[in-house]
Amino acid sequence: MRVFGLKVDARNNQDQLKSIVINKVLKVANPGIHWSKDDINNVKVILSNDVNKESLLIVTFRFDDDKFRVYEGRALLRTSSIRVGDDLTFKQRETLRSIHKLGKTGYFFKGKLQVKDKPIEPNDSRPFKSHTQPAVTDVLPGTEHANTPIEAQQ
Repeated sequence: MRVFGLKVDARNNQDQLKSIVINKVLKVANPGIHWSKDDINNVKVILSNDVNKESLLIVTFRFDDDKFRVYEGRALLRTSSIRVGDDLTFKQRETLRSIHKLGKTGYFFKGKLQVKDKPIEPNDSRPFKSHTQPAVTDVLPGTEHANTPIEAQQ
């Protein structure tokens, strides 16, 4: 799992990195679970080329289900400007981009690509419909003489 927006020092050892991830990510995303350092196999820090940007963390869990428990609390993490996402390869990310350009959605589940059509929403479900004015040539009821020249109206 990728973790964005968390400031860490790359010189921290694995135990320190695991503690930071538990306290600032896991306990915020799903506080009902008692998280321990044993739940995390590895934390890797990828430094950014830009000094002002936060580092990227790649967290590997002991069980795959733990990743989904963190995903349940994504909204809570975003309030503290922390984002989490799948750790996809470059080729997988490119594949998902091309699927998105075709108007479909996709994701990887246990390494296999799952593709779905985006649901088509009817226009009636829009909360706001833009108003279109009638064309000048349209004749509205009660205004038959409005578009005729003044000489013809007399």
